[in-house]
Amino acid sequence: MAGGRRRRQGDAIDENGSCLLPLPPAPGFILRLDLFLKASRLSGRRTLAQKLCDAGRVSINGSTAKSSHPVKVGDEICIRRHNKLTTVRVLSVPTARQTSRKEASSMFEELREESLDDAEL
Repeated sequence: MAGGRRRRQGDAIDENGSCLLPLPPAPGFILRLDLFLKASRLSGRRTLAQKLCDAGRVSINGSTAKSSHPVKVGDEICIRRHNKLTTVRVLSVPTARQTSRKEASSMFEELREESLDDAEL
């Protein structure tokens, strides 16, 4: 396609064979846990999100989750950091690579945030 955007899998094509905008994600769209934590700004960086998962400090719906675990709308995510336990419910999964602060805060609702004693760590 000379002078135009390159076609990718999932792009819509009109009757002339021209590339249109990408198709929206399917209704049950899922995303990796580490990417969700980064996009929602629950974690500052993807590598930090991966380290939290590798250390067993992140769980989804009550079970420890790896960084590649898929996140869906309605999932409950618990993140244990230092002396704090944060539990959130996923309200939406981002479809774009970058998200704004406003979008990030609307992706989840905070259910509870607890301070942990030294004995609970």
